[in-house]
Amino acid sequence: VVTGTNGKTTTTSMLNFLLLQNGISAVAAGNIGYPLTLAVLENNADVEMNYVVELSSFQIETLKYFTCDSLIFLNLAPDHLDSYACAEEYYLAKKTVFSRTHAATKVINGLLLDWGNEEQKMPERWKVLFARHQQKFINLQNTIAVLYLCQELGLDCQKLIDFTPPVHRMELVISQDGISIYNDSKSTNLHSLSNALSFFQGNQELLLLISGKNKNEDFSHVILEIKNKAKKVFLSGGAVSFIEPLLRQAKIPYACADHLVDICRMASAEALAGDIILLSPGLPSFDEFRNFEERGEVFKKIIKDIWCK
Repeated sequence: VVTGTNGKTTTTSMLNFLLLQNGISAVAAGNIGYPLTLAVLENNADVEMNYVVELSSFQIETLKYFTCDSLIFLNLAPDHLDSYACAEEYYLAKKTVFSRTHAATKVINGLLLDWGNEEQKMPERWKVLFARHQQKFINLQNTIAVLYLCQELGLDCQKLIDFTPPVHRMELVISQDGISIYNDSKSTNLHSLSNALSFFQGNQELLLLISGKNKNEDFSHVILEIKNKAKKVFLSGGAVSFIEPLLRQAKIPYACADHLVDICRMASAEALAGDIILLSPGLPSFDEFRNFEERGEVFKKIIKDIWCK
């Protein structure tokens, strides 16, 4: 089982990939988009099949009797505050996975242990991964969690070099004329936006695109990070009304438009050699799109239409 606020799908895919590369029958299921019950039925309840299951907080809340061999809990940050009354309620929903999965091996990110003195309640047999010094890159954190578990399982981890991450997660769309453009449409909360910003180091000039629907997270928590990283922010759709005042107050250069296509054109027109254009909204896509996948695909098409003429 894989859960956490961010990185679940990448980690689930990575673990499933390593199992398959080691000659072990496996299928990724759950919140990744393939219902576990359907996976079991379509594999004829094969007892040799291994299921790598991604669980969301909503799915965890429905569990009653669920035994798994291993549990990876990646991270914990406020999310889905349009469905939960507060962050603490969301945290509690996530953390019930410990009492409802009965996993023999657990890989748990260090930040989770800081919340609520959880370490005082954990049995010594639990396997704990402290990756605090490597929190800067969410993909590295995912990789460490998978490698730790795979070492416990005795798998050949070298095969991971051939893994291709899922799309819409810090996906390089185009690098042209000294300008790189990234699609991070999967960024649907502030924790993922923060991770995306920390991906870029040094003197890189960042043009940040934010488009999406407010889900009651406090965007002021990332304004300082945005100010330190982005030379300009481009807002569209539902993001304009509640983020524009924060940018103005922080004196961060910005521009606003009605639709994602508009801010893509604006940022492309202003980009100079050495700049990076990054779509990492930190918001769900429902103001203009059905889901983050559609937003990401539309973004890539817009960018290619602009830059590949």
